[in-house]
Amino acid sequence: GYELGYRYKNNPRAFGLESVFFLTDLSNLIVVDSVGGSGGGLGVTESAGSVRSWGFEFQTQYDPGLNFQWGFQNPWHANFTYTNAKFTEVNPSTSAESVFSAAAVGNFVPYIPQWQFNVGTGLIIRKFSVNADVRYVAETFATGNNSSSQINPLTGVLDSRFGTTDSFAVLDLS
Repeated sequence: GYELGYRYKNNPRAFGLESVFFLTDLSNLIVVDSVGGSGGGLGVTESAGSVRSWGFEFQTQYDPGLNFQWGFQNPWHANFTYTNAKFTEVNPSTSAESVFSAAAVGNFVPYIPQWQFNVGTGLIIRKFSVNADVRYVAETFATGNNSSSQINPLTGVLDSRFGTTDSFAVLDLS
């Protein structure tokens, strides 16, 4: 795995910026059987094949309250992540229970969204604070075969574990 990044914070830390490029190249992704799998959670491992994941993360924060010395803080932040995680060889798994089975070269790795972002703000007055954050996660494939259909490609049977997850946004108020 490799990461290359840049970080900047000014004094008195009212503004900050971080950006990172990452690359992870796995020649043999090992997957342990889950409790819900056909193995009954016995810890049986299998290879999901080779995977390459790359992307970048960007984060910035700013507090005008600190910057202008307002007597209270008003922090703002924004985070953005792009991830491109794909199989670089055909998945050797033939298990109808595995979410990695039927993955082809170039297919996305399941449950790794390509796009995620988070924005938020807050107000801090002495020991009192209120915050609002919004997080968005893009839809992602639930299996290595990258089909939007909920049909298991190895059995031809309707299976809710296959298809895609929904994109979602969460508003967090505290």
